[in-house]
Amino acid sequence: MIEGTVARRYAQALFSLAEEKNRVEEYLRDWQTVALAIHNEPKLKELFFSRQVGVSAKKELVSRLFAGKAEKDVLNFVFLLLDKSREGHMEQISEHLRGLADEKNGELLVRVQSAAPLAKKQENALSAALAKATGKKIRLEKTVEPGLIGGFKLVVGDAHIDGSVAGQLSLLQQHLVRGEIF
Repeated sequence: MIEGTVARRYAQALFSLAEEKNRVEEYLRDWQTVALAIHNEPKLKELFFSRQVGVSAKKELVSRLFAGKAEKDVLNFVFLLLDKSREGHMEQISEHLRGLADEKNGELLVRVQSAAPLAKKQENALSAALAKATGKKIRLEKTVEPGLIGGFKLVVGDAHIDGSVAGQLSLLQQHLVRGEIF
């Protein structure tokens, strides 16, 4: 919970700076460029997250790789993360930044895990119900998780809704163990 709060605060700080400079799209694009490069390149990721590599060496590496490819403020933000030993929060910061951008555009990202791929009719019904409940345009991010057995799980912001068979069986098991049923 505390880690999510830290990432949310850093994301809000970068987003506010981007809004202040009226460069939201550019800053978010550049953040994604840097964050994805670090996340997707194994050698770079290893160096960036290593405790054996000093902060100044990491900053030099980021400067060399991204100078001219990312806004200076975005690079300074990465340097701040390094100075505060918060680089481990980059993925969560990215998620919060996406959420802030979606919110600004009147959209809402909803992550859906289902036991089997959703039919188009199911997607449309789910999107319509969520749009009606929230008043926002819904963007679904779908994944298939066969371990759910049936049903689905939703993640909307910080809210988790488990309507899966596996989740219901787990809940039933907890009640049985506590002697709350029968």
